[in-house]
Amino acid sequence: MTAGQHKAPENDPRLEHMHVRTYAPKDQEAVSHLYNHGLLAGQIAPNDTGADIDNIQEAYFSEPDSCFWVAELDGKVLGMIGVARENEGVAEIRRLRVEPQ
Repeated sequence: MTAGQHKAPENDPRLEHMHVRTYAPKDQEAVSHLYNHGLLAGQIAPNDTGADIDNIQEAYFSEPDSCFWVAELDGKVLGMIGVARENEGVAEIRRLRVEPQ
């Protein structure tokens, strides 16, 4: 770990309230926030449109081997990750974001 990074101890009582679940439409605002605040230098990469974030249902739930999850702590979405199927037997981890705090 580098300076400024913090690791929660395994016995951290906050972890008892951490919950990872499948994305639901009610999460859209929080997911958009995580995406936008996680952009490197505030810019979308030239080969990235970000369109999947605007339509998570189509991008991550229309293929059998794709999915999108959020992590909640005390009911607040603090993290997200998507897995998008590229082709048979191959998927890509996408949109990994976690609130800095």
